[in-house]
Amino acid sequence: MLVLEPGYRIVAILERLANELREFSGQYDSVSSASLGDYAIDGHLPSAVFFPFKEELLTSILSLANREMYNVVPRGSGALVELGNCPSKVDIVLGTTRLESRIDHRPDDLTVTVSSGTPLGVLQEHLALSNQWVLLDPPLASHRTIGGILATNLDGPLSLGQGLIRDQVIGMKVAGPSGEITKSGGKVVKNVTGFDIQKLHIGALGTLGVILETSFKVWPLPKLDATLVLGYQSLSEIANEMNDLRNSHCNPDAEEVIISFQNGIEHTAYLRFMGSSKGVKARLDEAKKILRYSEKTRKETCVGAASVGIWPNLANFGWEPNDGNLLLRFICLPSKVFELANIVKQFTEKEELDYSFLVSFGRGNARLLILENLVSDKVYKIVENLRGISESLGGYMTIERVSSEIKLNLDVWSPLGNELELMKRVKNQLDPLNVLNKGRYVGGI
Repeated sequence: MLVLEPGYRIVAILERLANELREFSGQYDSVSSASLGDYAIDGHLPSAVFFPFKEELLTSILSLANREMYNVVPRGSGALVELGNCPSKVDIVLGTTRLESRIDHRPDDLTVTVSSGTPLGVLQEHLALSNQWVLLDPPLASHRTIGGILATNLDGPLSLGQGLIRDQVIGMKVAGPSGEITKSGGKVVKNVTGFDIQKLHIGALGTLGVILETSFKVWPLPKLDATLVLGYQSLSEIANEMNDLRNSHCNPDAEEVIISFQNGIEHTAYLRFMGSSKGVKARLDEAKKILRYSEKTRKETCVGAASVGIWPNLANFGWEPNDGNLLLRFICLPSKVFELANIVKQFTEKEELDYSFLVSFGRGNARLLILENLVSDKVYKIVENLRGISESLGGYMTIERVSSEIKLNLDVWSPLGNELELMKRVKNQLDPLNVLNKGRYVGGI
């Protein structure tokens, strides 16, 4: 169901934009009215969609929108456009994918600076020519843009051993809502220039500014990449062995467990080890001893390309096309993950739901995918119960995917305490007219 703004408003916005941007003729692509539906957000049809070729034009559009109080939704690849609450309105969708692509790679300094519209896959291919990479593996990584990855801040499996997305960022350039450009951090690892305000934009869903470019640490590609694939019969067995592994000297760089919804079918654990050939082999040998490897009902060691190929599917869990199924994400302390997973599993089976469950014991992270289309009342019940379970264990739950019609009456974000007031103050300071992605973030920010 598309929500249409009054026709006169669409015409007025288009006419004002056309007049203001006449001097930039030929420096941007715009979408025809017949194609606006392709850029709708939770059913809200934008009045205009622009893909500027230059940063100067992007900042001009922002300045105009801020002056006229048009709501602007920044857009990268659009792969995770469903994330967040329903917008209050959508006047302008502002794309970054046709901005001039820049990759300033400094192999000897182990840094790279890249424009926000560049797909992560393109960046990784460029870095691989120098046998390097950035340690990012978010959902749908290969074709998502750098700006979108930072704005959504959905860490992937590698964050267990290699750090969060924010840990990889050393500098950023951002266009504010009135078109002003600010820079923070720098292009070198040892840098004390200004305040570390780039962290504010990571995970802010484009509500504070439009990321233009980012500087990252880069790392040598591993000499050996290996994955252990293990079968288990029970959650308690998995939890005990993952705990033993974490308390050893051979922690994996990534660890994900698929919990099956069918009784009698093995749960499957994936453990990734990367580094020097000698180091990885030593860690694998030690891990197999700790995990009582020979006793597993199913076991496999994947090396090289076979290992690398496993992990995108795990990172993409729940984000591949799934016809609007419900996807929930849980965050809690690693020490609480087993209890959380066990209670969630019991609840879903009691409700006779078809589901798939991805759990990372080490990251304190889990995603639950309900594999059926549900009526709204059923979804509200599931959300209320599972949100209560997560909060009782000191964690929280976010709704990552649900149909637009159901989302209208839900808050996808968990309630916040005192920190919400601080977040609102930051929003008011950086976007006082509230024109950037209005209503889609926590607390209606």
